[in-house]
Amino acid sequence: MSFHFSKPIETVKASTKVHILSSGICHGIILWIDWVLHAESEERVSTGPEGHEPSHWKQGVKLFRSPVQVESFLSKDASLNPNMFELHALFDSESGDLQVNTNFL
Repeated sequence: MSFHFSKPIETVKASTKVHILSSGICHGIILWIDWVLHAESEERVSTGPEGHEPSHWKQGVKLFRSPVQVESFLSKDASLNPNMFELHALFDSESGDLQVNTNFL
């Protein structure tokens, strides 16, 4: 999802597929924000799990109603349990709400 703050904010939808890296039980997902300050120099501020200084910005957590047994997408048993999921996000510019939905494949 990308926003250009020099333009009026509009409702934005985005979807992506996420490969599962480790087999086990998945209770939810973590969401974070990367702000690209200058595209030419790749200068950015991130709330992600790696490579940034701590800040007052926090990560978001979306817990599932029920845990899901998952397999690594590299596993030979990947056909037994989901090994990837689709992530669908909708930012409503009028309300400021962010909806995040997942669909295990």
